[in-house]
Amino acid sequence: MYGAGKYPIGRGSGNYTAEVSATFYKEEYDAIQAVLPTGKRIQDIEPFDVIVMYEDQSGAIKKDIVRNVEFTGRGVEASQNDKTLAYEAELVCSHIDWNVVI
Repeated sequence: MYGAGKYPIGRGSGNYTAEVSATFYKEEYDAIQAVLPTGKRIQDIEPFDVIVMYEDQSGAIKKDIVRNVEFTGRGVEASQNDKTLAYEAELVCSHIDWNVVI
């Protein structure tokens, strides 16, 4: 928190908010939809965890787990001369476990 000057006068804490996003090619989105029971939408999938593994700058493998992910909708982004159609998935999650030991 800042007061009238340029230096902080305290610290605050609030609710934790985790955010997640994903982009799928149309073919990937259609493949997910195709394995769902008839009449179900991608938004009807039960919450699931997403494991993200990556190599950091030092070469160490890192693992994060995005918890309780749910699809809430989808957006389509297309531009002239695009060879593929991308869906920006609208997602929510409960929290993220960072740097999980492998």
